[in-house]
Amino acid sequence: MPLSFDIRMKDVDLARMDVCESEHWLTRLHFNQSYLGRCLVIAKRVSDTSLATCTDDEYGDLRHVLQRYERVVGAAFRPARFNHTQLGNEWPQLHVHAIPRYDTPRQWKHYVIADTRYHQNPSPKPPPPVPLEEAYAIAAHLRALFAADGDTGRPSPP
Repeated sequence: MPLSFDIRMKDVDLARMDVCESEHWLTRLHFNQSYLGRCLVIAKRVSDTSLATCTDDEYGDLRHVLQRYERVVGAAFRPARFNHTQLGNEWPQLHVHAIPRYDTPRQWKHYVIADTRYHQNPSPKPPPPVPLEEAYAIAAHLRALFAADGDTGRPSPP
């Protein structure tokens, strides 16, 4: 049976989980890394509504953010695919879950992380497979990769 770690949101230093930001969105590593590289893409404006309320600029920026996320996380961890969801059930602030999915286990340092729900809905999410300090290390790794990617702006329209 894989290891799991009891992490509660109140224990998390959210600033250490931030990996990049754009004009309208903040990308933050999710503290539960049962899907290695899972992030939340959070609207910078205060909103407890759905994606249907986004402006054209926010939609365009979100599309660019998700493309960049898939490029950077895809190169780092080689997921088989990506899932993106916007629910707002547990936390009302407008956000999108960016969830890499894996057909085979991945390794982070000495931790083996297996996507036990591959080909299924990612919820209910398995317990965290790494301690919080390792989640911070994953966030720092991704922060460096996003910085090296250098793509922080939206592409010009055709």
